[in-house]
Amino acid sequence: HATDALPLVVQAIGQLTALVQG
Repeated sequence: HATDALPLVVQAIGQLTALVQG
């Protein structure tokens, strides 16, 4: 299911946001 990837996407975005914000 496509929804299975949502948690991974959320985690990835969260990590990227954390890196950008420093």
